[in-house]
Amino acid sequence: MTAFRFITISFLAFLLLSPLIKSYLVEVQKPIIVLAQDNSQSILLNKDSAFYKDTYLKNLEQLRNTLNQKFDVKFYGFGKGISENPAINFGEKQSNISSLMDAVYDKFEGQNLGAVILASDGIYNQGSNPLYSNKKLKTTVYSLALGDTMQPRDVLIKKVRSNSIAYLGNTFPIEIDVAAYGYSGSNFVLNVVHNGVTELVQNVSATSTRFTKTVLLNFDAKAKGMQRYSITISRQNSELSYLNNIKDVFIDVIDGRQKILLLANAPHPDLGALKNAIETNQNYEIQIQYANELPTDIRSKLREYSLVILHQLPSTDYSTKSLFDALDKLKIPRLYILGGQSNLSVFYSLNEGLSIGNNRGTNNDALPKLNNDFSLFSLSEETRNTISKFPPLQSPFGTYNAAGDARILFNQQIGATVTDMPLILFTSKNDYKAGIICGEGVWRWRIQEYAQTQSQEASNEVLTKIIQYLSAKDDKRLLRIISSQKTFEENENVLFDAEVYTPSYELTNEPEVSFKVTNEEGKTFDYQFSKSGKTYHLDAGILPVGNYHYTASTVSGGKSETVVGQFTVIPLQAEYTETVANHQLLATLASMHQGKLYYPADMQKIADEINANETIKPVSYAHQRLQDLINLKWIFGLLLFTLSAEWFFRKREGGY
Repeated sequence: MTAFRFITISFLAFLLLSPLIKSYLVEVQKPIIVLAQDNSQSILLNKDSAFYKDTYLKNLEQLRNTLNQKFDVKFYGFGKGISENPAINFGEKQSNISSLMDAVYDKFEGQNLGAVILASDGIYNQGSNPLYSNKKLKTTVYSLALGDTMQPRDVLIKKVRSNSIAYLGNTFPIEIDVAAYGYSGSNFVLNVVHNGVTELVQNVSATSTRFTKTVLLNFDAKAKGMQRYSITISRQNSELSYLNNIKDVFIDVIDGRQKILLLANAPHPDLGALKNAIETNQNYEIQIQYANELPTDIRSKLREYSLVILHQLPSTDYSTKSLFDALDKLKIPRLYILGGQSNLSVFYSLNEGLSIGNNRGTNNDALPKLNNDFSLFSLSEETRNTISKFPPLQSPFGTYNAAGDARILFNQQIGATVTDMPLILFTSKNDYKAGIICGEGVWRWRIQEYAQTQSQEASNEVLTKIIQYLSAKDDKRLLRIISSQKTFEENENVLFDAEVYTPSYELTNEPEVSFKVTNEEGKTFDYQFSKSGKTYHLDAGILPVGNYHYTASTVSGGKSETVVGQFTVIPLQAEYTETVANHQLLATLASMHQGKLYYPADMQKIADEINANETIKPVSYAHQRLQDLINLKWIFGLLLFTLSAEWFFRKREGGY
């Protein structure tokens, strides 16, 4: 009994010292094996299509189960996009191998990635060449070569090249690449149909077994709007597929281009960047001129322009009073780009809705931070994600004060701090619109984006959306339908936004907005816009290929408002254009990553190869943890036992 009491009191005294206990937790992570299956249509475009639909999928599942016994298998299907654990039906209309490899790197970087098994025919029709897009991926790649490397008998339209926009009354070209494999000496008929009327018939004769020819045709733009030209080549017996014998071309015929004047204080890299970005939209024609070249009769020159971009004007070098007097009298929209050569005091006197005080002639590195409440136009989700990676603009240092009715697209982020100072904003005054980019260096956006994504779509979209908004004539309608595109691909959701205004032109979303879509056969589909913030959004889903007309209607201020328009869903035939498997690409890809090329008959050998690979091993992670000894539950149990034992023995001996 004395011993029990001694142990109890001693342990309690020891716990008063707050002792700590150190423990280690060891976690073992299995190697991750990524099994990626090409789910595109080209896999079935060969004589073994029945094999791939049945036996191959069973063998693939067996391989997956075998690997699962020892490894953590992640199964993905890919086509245009990537999905985890999909149902494989070989129905994807595009193939993008490079995006798969990039996604594997992004998802499993820093993890115990043992190997990637790429099951594909090596055909890609979207994204960059996979041999050059995944050099950062440091893991073994095993290629499972599917499809057939033999060219099947087929007649097809390989490619059609044309401008997306033509101008009313002009002649525009359409260039058609036709091919015939295995039909030497045969004759074909090439037809072009527009609005149900045959515009052209041309005979083509195949002079070799692997025959290709480019046919250049010219057509007149006779009607405005989206025009559909259906190009067909006559069918032959024993063709691989008839789906690639027809291709549709959609050309938007418009009245004429809008002219934009880019007026600069001095040569600057921004000028070329702006010109290249704006001219990606063929609706615009841009001219660059410098302030020292302005004519005396400046008003007559400005009349022909829908928008004037003022790069670092007003400046400290030139007097531009006559220029701004003419702009005000003609009420021409303008876009200011402020920089180190801008005269901010003169700019402030123009009363454009922004003042910059306490300027000391220095600049800030201002990153663009998107304002989620901006509603003048919308940016795609891809562009929103890319904007966060844009480099900073050189923005004038100072205290920014924007007018109360200014609409801010981007705020300035200085370092890690997001400020309420605008970087790009829009104002409206005296029957014209004005935009202000508070910084120079948009050329860096385009260079940085191209270095990261090999494209400039995000910077092009930001700049062209700014130009579209400023150059568009004021819309006095109370119901407005907004879409960033007139054509949608057949595997793409048809999306629209809408805005409703009160008679006093205040944005509202109280009334319901209906949307009726009519296809070429006269069948109608009824939709209802959903409310989103102060605006409306509609996702009409995926629609069949064809031309559609729509009618949107609502009631605002007791008055019915209606908007009509049209859009087009274009077909995707990329998987039927190239049907010969590219096993050489798969072999090279595997070799670059210390892997091997296998064929479906040897599929199970991949599991043996991975099991024999000494570099693919489990990884153990040890985590150290410190905790107070008093928090351990068994300590409480021990103390309770010693106290209870002493009480029991004393009770039994009659001590209490």
